[in-house]
Amino acid sequence: MGSFHRHTKDLKATEEYKHQGFCNFLRRLDDDHKERARLLKELVVKAERWVEEARKCYAEPIDMKEKEFVMMMLMDGCFIIEFFILVHDHYTTSAQYHCKFTQIPGNVDFLF
Repeated sequence: MGSFHRHTKDLKATEEYKHQGFCNFLRRLDDDHKERARLLKELVVKAERWVEEARKCYAEPIDMKEKEFVMMMLMDGCFIIEFFILVHDHYTTSAQYHCKFTQIPGNVDFLF
């Protein structure tokens, strides 16, 4: 999670899981594609307000452009929320949402 492990070669495959978790979370927001797009834009606008404060939470400067940093925060944050929902509710997806993300074992260790 976050910027420090983002480009680690050994962890590149986890980006696919994070992306799928992000997409699954967005699907929970609304069934309508246009409404999801509107909500995503709203999330981006809100996350853009946190960039300066979020960057201050790191011990070292983060070498990422603002847009990339915002998308990283959103993707990681939505992934974590979706993961907690799946684990807590023992959520099983319907065929249309079936993906590798739901096959992640419960003993996953997040790297920050």
